[in-house]
Amino acid sequence: MIPLINIVFLLLIFFMVASQIDAFRPADVALPEMKASEKATVEKLTIVVMASGDIFIDDNPVDQQQLGAWIEGLDTTVPATIITLQADKQVTAAALSPVLAVLREHQISDITLYVQRKVTEDS
Repeated sequence: MIPLINIVFLLLIFFMVASQIDAFRPADVALPEMKASEKATVEKLTIVVMASGDIFIDDNPVDQQQLGAWIEGLDTTVPATIITLQADKQVTAAALSPVLAVLREHQISDITLYVQRKVTEDS
C-alpha cells in the first residue's frame, strides 16, 4: 500500500503544474499604445579615467576642455543618456574630481560608476 504522504505530495505537484499563475493586478489599467516603429533610443557614453590621469570617451582620448565640449554635443532630444564612468583603482578622488565637476557643470547627475567586486572567503 502507498503511504498517504506520497499521495499528498503527488497531488501537490499535480496542482502546482496544472494550475495557472497570474500576476496580481489590483485594477484594470488601460495601457497607452505606441506604434511599432517607434523605438526608444538611448545614447550611451563611457568615460574612462586611467591611472595616469588620461581621460577617454568611448575609446577617444580627450582632455578636460574636450570633455565639456563632448558633453555639450550630446543629443538633448534623446530622453535617456546613460553615462558610465570607469576609473582605475589607482585614481584618487582628487584626480577624479575635475571629471565629476565637468559633469556637474552640465547638470548631469545620473552616472553609473563601475567597480569590481572583491571576492572574500566569507561570500
